[in-house]
Amino acid sequence: MCIPVLEILPKPITLRLKILAEFSGIITVCDCVNHYPTMYRALKNAGWFPASVFIINLILDKKLDIYSVRPYFDIPMHFIGGVAMAYFLGHLFKEFASRGFLGKPNKTLLLILTFFAACTVAIFWEFYEFTADYFFQTSVQGGIPDTMLDLLMGMIGAIFGSHLGNCKIGLGHDFGGDAGSRTRVQK
Repeated sequence: MCIPVLEILPKPITLRLKILAEFSGIITVCDCVNHYPTMYRALKNAGWFPASVFIINLILDKKLDIYSVRPYFDIPMHFIGGVAMAYFLGHLFKEFASRGFLGKPNKTLLLILTFFAACTVAIFWEFYEFTADYFFQTSVQGGIPDTMLDLLMGMIGAIFGSHLGNCKIGLGHDFGGDAGSRTRVQK
């Protein structure tokens, strides 16, 4: 079994991961051309969006304290976060599909996969907010109704982001098939 190595990791960390993975004997870490650029290309092409949303969120929260002054500002941020993560994940799954890691998925399957993966990120973000409240006595979560609204906004954003990312990158074709073999039938 072969796993791709992320080139964005520092060399000492990458080396340690290689040694650990190869020592276990279960996984062979690969630097081959087929696997190496997959994650990097998705990060380069679409990773800017969720990273920008995260940085803007930090600035709004820590520097401007906007969530204390205007607590409703949390709602559009969760929507935009859902759009950003689905956009990125759509690109990531497109890269995986083009390399054959996902078999021969069609557009509908990739849309559903992107949507559910972005919803999973929204759930983990709410776990992060709960953990921050519990261990660091912050007041990020406003209770169950706020959490449910945050998740709903993330899901609605994921719907938009799934379509945005998948339309932009052209997931309408069959990645595994031979696109050149299709011909138009003339009457």
